[in-house]
Amino acid sequence: MENSTRIIEISGVKMMIDERTATTIDHYKVGQKIKVLLKEYQNSAKVCQGIITDFFYSERSDGTPLGAIQVLIVEDSYSGIDLKFKVYTNETNDMSIAPLNDYEAKIPMTGIVEIFDREIESLKEKIRVLEVKKSAYLDLFENLTK
Repeated sequence: MENSTRIIEISGVKMMIDERTATTIDHYKVGQKIKVLLKEYQNSAKVCQGIITDFFYSERSDGTPLGAIQVLIVEDSYSGIDLKFKVYTNETNDMSIAPLNDYEAKIPMTGIVEIFDREIESLKEKIRVLEVKKSAYLDLFENLTK
């Protein structure tokens, strides 16, 4: 069996990549919950939850290795929940990652589904209201043209 491990460095963190896992002092794997520090403005940053979705390894055109981690970031704000995919590489300077312990989770992953469900119901209600307004407008317009 062929040894498929490679040592790469991502933003100063050396990792041994073996298929779908990355090992450092911490152990990362696809599907693992992580915390993501997102740098925002000059000296501010916010911590979000995330999930590792994939590991990539390739070589640049000059032959140097390039490792990357794809992360699904869950951003919680006043306006709701937003999901974004970001790729974390050696050249990434606007974010960093670390393992998320169970006691650190601000939003349980099951709670996120409930937030989406509430937002969907809210939008469905807005659609119902717009449909009533449209129907009323069409009724009035039809009566005005007779």
